[in-house]
Amino acid sequence: MKLRIKSEYFIDKTNKSFKIEDYLMVFEILISFNNSQKLSDILKIFHKMVEKEYLDKEIFNYFLRSGVFEDYAEKYLKAEQIDVKNIEEYIIKYE
Repeated sequence: MKLRIKSEYFIDKTNKSFKIEDYLMVFEILISFNNSQKLSDILKIFHKMVEKEYLDKEIFNYFLRSGVFEDYAEKYLKAEQIDVKNIEEYIIKYE
């Protein structure tokens, strides 16, 4: 089953109203639809959503750097699925 996501459900480009809680919800959804994949694969999907501008770069980077995602990963994934050691490789660079 492929998860189809429409961009209008995410950021309003004129009013970046998405909050960190919304990113947690998106992360939980990605985990639930991809619960057999490793954390690195789930973060790559999340990263692509940001690159396609469905989600805001700044909030995404904060979400990663804050470590909040790690609590959710530990809660919803098995230990052998948590394979991310360096979060910097998923950080979106500004041009």
